[in-house]
Amino acid sequence: MEPLITVISPVYNGGKYIQQFIDSIRNQTYTNWELLLVDDGSTDNSPSIIANNAKADCRIHLYKRDESQVKGADTCRNIGQKNTRGKYFIVLDCDDEVDECCLSQRIMFMEDHPDLDFSVFPGYSVFQNPDGSMIRGEKKWGVQSKEDPLISLLKADYNFGVWNLIFKTETMKDQQWDENLRIYMDFDFMYNILTGNCKYAF
Repeated sequence: MEPLITVISPVYNGGKYIQQFIDSIRNQTYTNWELLLVDDGSTDNSPSIIANNAKADCRIHLYKRDESQVKGADTCRNIGQKNTRGKYFIVLDCDDEVDECCLSQRIMFMEDHPDLDFSVFPGYSVFQNPDGSMIRGEKKWGVQSKEDPLISLLKADYNFGVWNLIFKTETMKDQQWDENLRIYMDFDFMYNILTGNCKYAF
């Protein structure tokens, strides 16, 4: 059977983009996925958009951060990881959009390299012009350079973010997000996996 992959996304007032994000997951050529959308106390229509999509597709799930838990994307990501059922998982934001071959390419690479804990894939930032049109940034993220990725990270010139990665759930289950951080959360997470015993490839 094709392995299950979990897509984790924290959501806070993402109503402007979230349907487009959900559609990009539903349009994947790879179909054995689950999408865990973790709401961080949105005050817009994000929860209702998610709920409507969950009714239409049983692979989509809405979780909500309990009010007793620390507010923030890291808490939501930890909630997502705790509820992950997939052999692999990826972490995206609700204003991301992925190509229809994204999941199939990432899973194929991981299945072909079972010794890896995570792998890095390319991507671009996309910006919105004042007129509403979208433009792709010039930098191509997730491309291997001659410099050690850890050195690049410490110089704040990192060439990939968490959205470029796919993780093997079994070996990453103890890697948690620091819920007390308010900035540089991705830096902290990437520092921990780059300085740990994780094996990865571009």
